[in-house]
Amino acid sequence: MSELAVIFPLEQMPVGDTYVLNDIPLHLTVLPNARLEGPVSLFSDEVRRVAAAWHPFSAGALGFETFGPDASIPVTEVRVVPDLRGMHDALCESVLCAGGEPVEPAYWGTGYRAHVTKTQRGLSLDPAGEVQLDRLALIDCTEPVRRVVWVGALGKIPPTSR
Repeated sequence: MSELAVIFPLEQMPVGDTYVLNDIPLHLTVLPNARLEGPVSLFSDEVRRVAAAWHPFSAGALGFETFGPDASIPVTEVRVVPDLRGMHDALCESVLCAGGEPVEPAYWGTGYRAHVTKTQRGLSLDPAGEVQLDRLALIDCTEPVRRVVWVGALGKIPPTSR
């Protein structure tokens, strides 16, 4: 069983780079962690297909918030604009159609809250700012050290890798 997430990287995240859980560069998660049978790389064609269907868009920040079971994780919450909602829903549907499941169902669908987590280096999204969402990254979360499997620009990716 593999675990994956799909994010909008807001900093450089080259394919093959690895990060410990609490040291991932600035990003906005569009698909919170999901479990699938087989390697995460098998899901890359599906992420390419979804990315090809959208063009870059932006979403405004809603302000600072704290997430997590004990409300200790500083984030900037981001407005879930129609493009972000559509992409989230399409990726969720793709995982479910592939026989996968959410790790935490409360964070999918109507429970999805877009946000940018403050990094260990102190970087965060300005609570009055706007984020430009123009590329996706597929992250392998199977191990404690996360690995970037694929990165590509929205609207510019062929639907399959074949």
